[in-house]
Amino acid sequence: MTWLVYSLIVVFFWGIVGVFQKLGANHSTPDSLMVWTTIGYVILLPFLFTGSHLTTLPPMAIAVGLLAGFANGLGAWFLLIALNKGATASVAVPFTVNME
Repeated sequence: MTWLVYSLIVVFFWGIVGVFQKLGANHSTPDSLMVWTTIGYVILLPFLFTGSHLTTLPPMAIAVGLLAGFANGLGAWFLLIALNKGATASVAVPFTVNME
């Protein structure tokens, strides 16, 4: 597949996640929604990384990955707060996707 196909898949799934983030923000707190979002992601990880050799990565790659994950997590948490405070998902999610 080309990069464009993968990019379109991302757009599709980010659209779906935006709906679930707004639904969750309407019925939960940002803190609890972040925890359950993270648990869902952790459950998915073994299926995404079958056959990969994460233990052979150089330390710099691990550090960059951890920092990227930290920044992504903080960004997601603040997006959930914005949705919980009344932001419209159709505005807040596309606006913040450009930042991730």
